[in-house]
Amino acid sequence: MNTNSRKIFIDASLFMGMHSIDKITRNQSLSIMSNLFSKGIYMNLEQVGMCDEYVWSYSRKIQDDYYPFMDVLHTEMDINRIGYCNADIARFNKDKRISELSFITI
Repeated sequence: MNTNSRKIFIDASLFMGMHSIDKITRNQSLSIMSNLFSKGIYMNLEQVGMCDEYVWSYSRKIQDDYYPFMDVLHTEMDINRIGYCNADIARFNKDKRISELSFITI
């Protein structure tokens, strides 16, 4: 099986982990993102929204300080933001392996 064509998806916990107060989490997230920087990654819009929701929970000053970083990252790194389609929802509802997943919230 050729795995070179597989899409690499990340979630909000990995993305926001780059700013974690916990040094281990921050370093792991930064390492993963650095390794993926030139490869292109995918995030579904739900995870993108979770990042926004987290940032919006902070003061306007912190948001204004943070968004230049995110703007540059999204400009420099190939981050493909995609939504769910009907086939995704149908598969989720039919595939027991997927429907038994638990989701982590940040």
